[in-house]
Amino acid sequence: GESPTLQSTISRFACRITCQRSQPHTARVYAAGFDSSNNIFLGERAAKWRTADGMMDGLTTNGVLVMHPAHGFTHDSAPGPWREISVCGKVYALRETRSAQQRGKLVENESNVLQDGSLIDLCGATLLWRSPQGLEQAPTLKQL
Repeated sequence: GESPTLQSTISRFACRITCQRSQPHTARVYAAGFDSSNNIFLGERAAKWRTADGMMDGLTTNGVLVMHPAHGFTHDSAPGPWREISVCGKVYALRETRSAQQRGKLVENESNVLQDGSLIDLCGATLLWRSPQGLEQAPTLKQL
């Protein structure tokens, strides 16, 4: 017989980041991770739906939240709104609660493209995305 697929609770917190290999090396964030068979995996209680073009999309159980800084990442930066990213990279307003089954409203004029200073909240771990240009302008250890 076939061996069962091992599944992990990590999918509740997982995200994927892809970067273009050529200029401008755009980085995008997507919800969900992979199981031991290299298939995208969402937990039983994760919100899932079929899109208008017949594709499946969904949200991780606890959500992959992203906040892009308003007006760039400088000493004058202001936080932008928190958004939730789907498996397919669509941007949604936050759900009523973090693990609610009903997704938030689609935000069509925003994208999953990471920019210097974007925060990725994985429900307990927060990642700060830095661009190569942003890192070039960051203070050195000696300056700090």
